[in-house]
Amino acid sequence: MDKQGFTTGIVHGDRITGNEHGGVHQPIHTSVQYGFERVEDLIGVFQSTKKGGFNYARQGTPTTAALERTITSLEDGIGTICFSTGMAA
Repeated sequence: MDKQGFTTGIVHGDRITGNEHGGVHQPIHTSVQYGFERVEDLIGVFQSTKKGGFNYARQGTPTTAALERTITSLEDGIGTICFSTGMAA
């Protein structure tokens, strides 16, 4: 498949990683509680040794992760970190 154009990448970039529950685009998670079967999994998320996990909505959600992936892709960067406010940055 050819490389997508800039605008197409903005609109359809979230389809590359797949979306939960068959959504066409990434759903918006405004606030959510996270549960873990094992305490070791929670510890791994807090210590950043377990990838793809979330522990607290103020520290990130699937929505902010999708935004970070999109910005990284648009900027041809290696990573992005989003903050809720300028003071948080």
